Amino acid sequence: MSLNNITILDFETTGLDPDKDRVIEIGAMRVIDGDVKMEFNCIVNPEGVKLSEYAAKVNNISEEQLANGTNQRLAMALLRNIIGDSVIIAHNAAFDLSFLHHSYNRLGGQPLTNPFLCTRTVAAFRYPFPHSLESLCSRMGIVNETAHRALSDVKATYQLLCKMREAAECAEFVNVMGFMKKYGAPGWVPTYATLRGY
Repeated sequence: MSLNNITILDFETTGLDPDKDRVIEIGAMRVIDGDVKMEFNCIVNPEGVKLSEYAAKVNNISEEQLANGTNQRLAMALLRNIIGDSVIIAHNAAFDLSFLHHSYNRLGGQPLTNPFLCTRTVAAFRYPFPHSLESLCSRMGIVNETAHRALSDVKATYQLLCKMREAAECAEFVNVMGFMKKYGAPGWVPTYATLRGY
C-alpha cells in the first residue's frame, strides 16, 4: 500500500467515549507525494455535550469558543471532502477512527472505509516504551508547539511519520491496529483492521 496520498488526522474531544462524547476540534493535513496540499483546523460545537474535567484541562478550549464553533454535520462533511480517497494517518488511530466512525453514524453519513496507518502502532513495534506522541517527539527532536491542540498534533505526527519512513518504510503497518496486551484490544476497530498485540 502506497503512502504517497495521505491525510494526517487528529481530534480533540469532550471525553474518551466515542458513543457519548463529541469532537470539539479537528486538525487535518492532506499530503500528496510529499507536498502539503491542504491544512484544515476548526473548533466544533459539541451541541450540548459537556467537556469532561480532564478534557477541559488538557485541551484548553473555552466554552465560548465551543459555543461559536462549527456545527458537527458541516465539520464532518468538510473533513470527508479533505480525506477523499487517501490513507488516514493518526497517532493512536483506534481513538481517532472510533470518533470518526461514530460521528458519521450519528449524523447519518456513510462510514469511511479508507485504509489507515497508526504511527503509535509503528512505534510500538520499533521503539522502546513509552509511545505517546509527546515522548516520541522528545526523543526524535520534533517540536510540537501546542500539544493537545489538533493541528499542532497533526503536524507533529506528520514529522514523526517522515522520520519513521526515513528509517524504514511503514507500508507493512497499513490497516494494522496495535494494542497493549495487558489492556486488551480496543473496543471498536474498522472491520478491515488487523489486530496485533505487543
